[in-house]
Amino acid sequence: MRICFISREYPPDTGWGGIGAYTYQLSRALARLGHDVHVVCLTKKEVSGANPEVFLDGGVHVHRVVWANELKLAALLNVTQPNTHHLLRAALPMWKKFLQLHRSAPFEVVEAPDHLAEGIFLAITRIAPLVVRLHTPYAKFVAEGYHNIKKDFDSYIVSTIERLAMSEADLLSSPSVNLAEFVAAETGVKISAIKIVRNPVDTEKFSPDGKKATLTFEKSPANADFKIVYFAGRLEARKGIEYLIEAVPQILKEVPQARFVLVGADTNTGAGKSSVLKSLKTTLTKSDSLGKVFFASHVPLDAMPEYYRAADVCVVPSLFDNAPYTVLEALASGRPVVGSTAGGTPEYIKHDKTGLHVEKADSKALAQAIISLLQDDQKRLRMAQAARTEAKTQYGCDVIAAEALKSYGQTIEIHKRRRSEPIYKHPPEQLAKDVVQFVRGYHGHLHSFGEDLSLRYRTGLGLKLLFTRPKLSMVKVALASGKMADRLSSHKSHGLRKLVSRLETTVQHKSQEDWE
Repeated sequence: MRICFISREYPPDTGWGGIGAYTYQLSRALARLGHDVHVVCLTKKEVSGANPEVFLDGGVHVHRVVWANELKLAALLNVTQPNTHHLLRAALPMWKKFLQLHRSAPFEVVEAPDHLAEGIFLAITRIAPLVVRLHTPYAKFVAEGYHNIKKDFDSYIVSTIERLAMSEADLLSSPSVNLAEFVAAETGVKISAIKIVRNPVDTEKFSPDGKKATLTFEKSPANADFKIVYFAGRLEARKGIEYLIEAVPQILKEVPQARFVLVGADTNTGAGKSSVLKSLKTTLTKSDSLGKVFFASHVPLDAMPEYYRAADVCVVPSLFDNAPYTVLEALASGRPVVGSTAGGTPEYIKHDKTGLHVEKADSKALAQAIISLLQDDQKRLRMAQAARTEAKTQYGCDVIAAEALKSYGQTIEIHKRRRSEPIYKHPPEQLAKDVVQFVRGYHGHLHSFGEDLSLRYRTGLGLKLLFTRPKLSMVKVALASGKMADRLSSHKSHGLRKLVSRLETTVQHKSQEDWE
């Protein structure tokens, strides 16, 4: 089968977030099964050319493209609707690359994530069978207020585009029932029409056997006889990290040899967009626990299994997660997991078999669950063995790849019934031009509105133009002077009208050059 993944995230160039990890593992698993797999993704590099970066990765053809340069000049869209601008600048070049590949040799099925609607152009053209994979739509972050996201017009536009992409996809695939229920309520798609396909994990890379990370705590020798509690994830409120920090002194009181390892980048998502790491360290200092906590902002992917192996218990206290990879990686590494009951997390942890469930935002319950595992070696060992078995039999890459292929077969059959009625009825090749024209029109409208309404805007714009484009600035000044003279004169001369017309043409031509 010829399969295409459209995903802005594909490691290592564009990160190891949940979407990137999923795309990386599933695409490689499908390639191992003999399928022709392509990934169209973004790059952070400044490259040029029709094919800026194409390479073979584990049997997968990876096509990296740059962000849409033709939308860079849409400064007023970026200023007024930054998330919408971000969405379009990412989706547009991936759509153009996909179209080029699809016209060369048609894909039998395409998969794209729900988040920021990366498959929107495929959804409205229905040019190929489309699976939209649910990770966590932007609308969920808006509804819960995560990442300091506001419920403004910009967020409404992004959520609406996402909803359109999900509604027009041939099939929705979800890693958890919890997320499927949210999306069904959000879009109106029947819950029975959403296919549950769990997230995969590389059980060879993440395994109990192998090297363990070397950890050093304040005034303690490396790898002393500690009981290690491990957390991996960005330092942000949604991950429930503050509740783990609140639980630290409670755990130390009962298990003095406990130590804590936190791997994850700091974020400015605290109160007033402040550093979360700084806040956590302040809390730990007050309880005299800071020296017993090891922070690592970044750990290379190849070293991550070593950290899981060094742990005795892994903790996922999220306020929401659809299907966190930290759970899957811990299970595959043969480590019991204490996870919150929020989102899809409990669907991946069998209570009292592969780990324990605790209510979200409850530091006391979290502390008690961790203490119970640290104090009972036999229980911890039993759970560790069950966790490893569960990962291999239920979430291994080959197991999930087989499930994904079944969903692709359904997608192809559904597409046969729906492909003749796309929302966008022009040739697909015209869509990119229409999007650019739309954005350009929006920018032009706001520009004219601001110029007419605001003296401050006009003055600032004029000064910027004077320093960046002095010749064009002089032409515009001359044009404005000509128009003023034209208005003052009751008898317009032919020469003056001709000069004004010529100046207007020059300004339009220069503006067109800027866009092209």
